[in-house]
Amino acid sequence: MPSLVRALYDDNSQLLDYLRNNQEVSFANSVESILPKVLLLAAASHLESELQGLILDYFREVTGNRMCAVSFVEKKAVVRQFHTYFSWDAGNANSFFALFGTDFKTTMTALLQTDNDLAVAVKNFVGIGSLRNQLVHQNYAAFTMESTAEEIWRMYESALKWVAP
Repeated sequence: MPSLVRALYDDNSQLLDYLRNNQEVSFANSVESILPKVLLLAAASHLESELQGLILDYFREVTGNRMCAVSFVEKKAVVRQFHTYFSWDAGNANSFFALFGTDFKTTMTALLQTDNDLAVAVKNFVGIGSLRNQLVHQNYAAFTMESTAEEIWRMYESALKWVAP
């Protein structure tokens, strides 16, 4: 899937370059304003899917792949629950870590203090989720993206290091 998000970014970047090189300023401006929004939604959707897959894989492992337990977790803790895992405006994943208990949250908080790359990846993951929420809940058509497509792409690449290392 990362290759599909990459293809979206690359194809639209090429389109933007083509339009600029052919003095199609209005079309280039339109693509330039739309691409960050589209890329953000694609990136957020993929990251959500990856994290949900990790959660289900974890429960498959700890239950010995007992499908009744995995199915319960999937239906009651995963499907349509993703956005309840995080306090998006907090800018961190502490509420997510706390879902696995105090010890896990403490361990992850300590790890993030010593592993800067991981800390940045988590911060970018949460940042993408927060931006996605703003985009879809604050009138998509009128929402002004402050981030460029390249900035969204870099956040996504970083965030992948947390959910799909």
